[in-house]
Order: sequence, then C-alpha cells, then structure tokens
Amino acid sequence: MFMLAAMVLASTVAFAEPNAAELNVPPLTTTQADQVCFKATFHGQDIHLDASCTTMQTITYHWLLGDGSSRTGQKLRYRYTKAGDYQITLTATGKVGKGVAVGTMRVVSDHILKVIAKKKLAPERTHVVNPYDGTDKYINPDYARLVETSIKQVDKPELIARMRSMQHIATAIWLDRIAAIYGGKENNGRSSLEQHLIRALAQQRQGTPMLVELVLYNLPNRDCAALSSNGTLDFRSGGLETYKKEYIDVIANVIEDPRFSSLRFVLILEPDSLPNMITNLWHPECAFAHKNNVYLLGNQYAIQRMSKAVNTYLYMDIGHSGWLGWEGNLKGTVAYYAKVVAGADSDSGMHAVDGFITNTSNFTPTEEQFLTDPNQQVNGEVVKSAGFYGWNPNFDEKDYIEILHAKFIESGFSKDMKFLIDTSRNGWGGDKRPKANSKSGTLNSYVEQSRLDRRFHRGNWCNPIDTGLGERPVAQPYGADHPIAAFIWAKPPGESDGISDPNRAEADGEGKRFDKMCDPNYVGDFGPTPSGKPTGAMANAPAAGHWFHEQFVMLLKNAYPAIETSRQMNAPVYLDIPESVIKTFSSRR
Repeated sequence: MFMLAAMVLASTVAFAEPNAAELNVPPLTTTQADQVCFKATFHGQDIHLDASCTTMQTITYHWLLGDGSSRTGQKLRYRYTKAGDYQITLTATGKVGKGVAVGTMRVVSDHILKVIAKKKLAPERTHVVNPYDGTDKYINPDYARLVETSIKQVDKPELIARMRSMQHIATAIWLDRIAAIYGGKENNGRSSLEQHLIRALAQQRQGTPMLVELVLYNLPNRDCAALSSNGTLDFRSGGLETYKKEYIDVIANVIEDPRFSSLRFVLILEPDSLPNMITNLWHPECAFAHKNNVYLLGNQYAIQRMSKAVNTYLYMDIGHSGWLGWEGNLKGTVAYYAKVVAGADSDSGMHAVDGFITNTSNFTPTEEQFLTDPNQQVNGEVVKSAGFYGWNPNFDEKDYIEILHAKFIESGFSKDMKFLIDTSRNGWGGDKRPKANSKSGTLNSYVEQSRLDRRFHRGNWCNPIDTGLGERPVAQPYGADHPIAAFIWAKPPGESDGISDPNRAEADGEGKRFDKMCDPNYVGDFGPTPSGKPTGAMANAPAAGHWFHEQFVMLLKNAYPAIETSRQMNAPVYLDIPESVIKTFSSRR
C-alpha cells in the first residue's frame, strides 16, 4: 500500500485549488471561467489522477509523473514502484491555449519503518534543556481543516490569505478525553494520536528534530471551579484508576512505540488543575478534589509515567499572573508544586519536569508595554493598587515567570528548568490597543487607558471580545539564558472556550456544559470576591473545543503582531493512513 498527499499550484491559467488538507474531496470553487486543475486519490496501490475539474475547452491532457514517466488522457491510474516525493505536471491544451497545474506528492510504502529508516531519522538519545531550540514543529492537519471551514465562509482575498497562513502554524493537540486518543467519529472526526505521529514522521526533515505538542487534559472532576469543560471522569466511580490505566498508560504506550523514537514530545500537563488547589478551595467541587488528592495523584502519576522516555518533555500548567500573581499565592504555589513533583515517585526526582507553562488558553499579555512598574505612583497611589490589578504586582507573564523561576530554583528545582507561554490569544491588537502611556492624573483612568489587556476583569476567561492573536511560536524569545524557553500556541486559535447558551445546562457527551462566565449577559456575582464586572463574552459560542468561526475572524482582525499573508496557497500535507500501518494500543505494558 501507499500513502498519498497532493497539492496543486497555479501556473498560466486560473485554477481551482484542491483542498490539500484532506484527500478525496472536491476542489474549492472559483469564480473564474477557465481553470486547469486535477485531483489525486488513493485506491489500493494505485494513484488515480482526474482532471475533470478543468473547465477550459480542452483538447488534450499531458501528464509528467515525476519519475520519468508520462501519460495522456483526462483520467488515469498509475502505480509508483518506489517510495519518494514526486512532482506531477498536467499540461492541458485547448482552443484558447495551454494551461498548467503542478502538484507535489509523497508516496510512502506500507512498511513505513523501513522507509523512515532510509531517511536516517535517528532516535533522540539526549535530553536537552530547551526542546524547542533548533526544531521543526508538527503542523496539525486537523486544525488546517477547521481553518478551511472558515475560509469557505469568507470572500475577501486578503483575509483568506491570512487564514492560509494560520494553516502553517504549529498548534498543540488536545487529548481531552479517552476518545481523543483513538480519533474518528467519537472524536468529531479528528485524527488518532497514532495517525498524528505517523504524519509527524512524514513532515520530519533530515537532520532536524520534529517536535509534537500534546496537552493532557482529562483528570477526574476536571475544572472544578467551572462548568464549560468538566470532562467525563469522576473520582467517585473509579475515575482516577481509569485516568491512569486507560488514558495516561495508553498515551505513554503510543509515544514510546519504537516507530516514533525520532520524534520529540512536549507534554503539557492538565491545565487549570493544580492552580485550583491553590486559590479555589472555597468551591465545593474543588474542596472535594483537594480532600481526595484527585489532582495531586493524577498529576503525580502522569509525571511518573511520562518522564521515563528521553524524548519526552514535561511542562506543568501554572495558571497565569492574573490568577496566582499575588505574593501569598506565589508562596503557596511554589510549595504545593514542589510537593507534587517530589512525591511523583520518579527516578529523576525534582528533575522529572522540564518546567511550567503559563497563560494556557488565556489572554494575559506577555508584556504590558506601558505599565512596567507596579510601584509607580499616580497622584500618590501605586499602580498595582488600581482596581484592575487589586494589589497584584504581576501585570504580565514575563514578570510573573521571572519571579516564579527564582522561587522554584530556591525550592529545589533544577536550574535548567524553563517556562513556556501560550501566546495564541494575548496579542490585544486592533483599534482599542493603546499607543502610549495615559496622561491621566487619576489612577484608575491611567491604568484603563494604558493597559493592553482590554478585558473588563482579569478573571474573564471565556471567549472575551476584542481579543487577538499574539506572538507567533518561537524558541528563545529573550535569548538562551532567559527562563522563557519558547512562545507556543497551546490553545488552537478559533476553538471556543465554552458554550454561551444558558439553556445548555446539561453536560454533553464530552462532559461540557454552560458556564455563567460564557454568558454575554452575566455580571460577575459569584465566589468569595465577585468581580461585579460583565464577562465580555462573545455570543453564539459553541461548546469548549469546538470551532468558533466568528472568534477566529476576530482573532485575525486584532492580531498583534498582524498575521502575515501566506505565499503558500495550499493547506499542509494530510497523509491518508492505510489500515495496514495502524496498530491497536492498550494499557498493557
């Protein structure tokens, strides 16, 4: 068997571009009268080429197949005898002249291990300090497909071009329930973990590590202080053992498969779990999780199991500066996280985790450009005492990380430990972005007019209006010696934070339901310190993790820095994985 990926580029004559993010689908529509195009599909060991989407009045079709062979005819069947990359050139001759469409294709035999071995993709043999340095990052075709659904809803060429750029930016894969490991219908048609990793091998270049980002997000009684993504496991009915054996063990077995030994894995552990144990014990569900050590034991097992392989890198979620930035919270945070890691029964001790990630799925700016000193005085009052900050001296993620880094090293963590920042939605561009410091002599007005974060309250976490894409993923944004290892896009931009419909109070099949913070009409009156502020949430939002077209367009509009216009007219290669290379993984070890 073979695997095929095809993409078609224009030349000479206008054409309809096939959706390269998925095989066996019609090409995109075009408003131009004359076009030359073809589709490539896989049947058994044969490639079927079909130029019937060409609309010019054609007399002849001539194919160059990239291996020295040529054929004629509108449709043909061909079999490549060797694995490799091939360029297919179709020349269509008609009454108005000639048109050319060019496609690139990769053929991989069903013995994928042998083919990969020929590329000499050596397994990881050392554990590096910064796994992002010098790597390529896996481009998730499932995300590209979601972006494609938005492309089909707009007609502005510049916006389409920016959306195309998004299809080439690495985003993390969220394994938010057991079904997500296996993909398919039970996971909204998304790929299985194994399929992702096979595609990652196909994307890997000779001599360059390929990094795959996975978010592990399936603890029992998950998101104890919120409702939008409670999950499907319950500690009361054996959820912790299910989490260990049917979730963590299975993921570990997949990524430890020898086929994937050349890949590098960054594992982001359980967003929002441990931070809830620091500040939200007033909530009955969080008190229950704390009393039974649900989050502690779950994270410890994940650390113990996932730290065994040399090519896995573990980053624990540690909230954001607007959540844990107060001095008292910071002290409790460091002590609790040290307790979790020290008790993980790992051979690596405090070195078992490589660091922490902040701002996962959140909106806190990386740097508050015009508010750099929390102790600056405005009319005799310090800036940190303004209503928006409430005496929290950490206004942004960079300051928060620099303070945490020093405290963690003091508590016994490795001096090599690093931080990641999720910058997927903290750009805060657009017309409302401040251009300079305020000139106001009133403290709250000064802060309101100077801050980049435009939310009504720092605790507003659900689909807030006016948000924008942030800095693109990059390694060492402040140099090799700085504690920030990389900016990454952990939250795929355009995936909702939670459903906005108050009538969806019952959990769906994914454990997701309505939360008041996702209601545009709700004003915060909940918890020990209610905000009294509107949520600023967008209307018409779908369930958490589902595609939200209107939010995606807003994020592009408000991106800071502005999103680039892609010169690549196609979505990423999407390999159709034959059943013969798929293995069934279980919790057996």
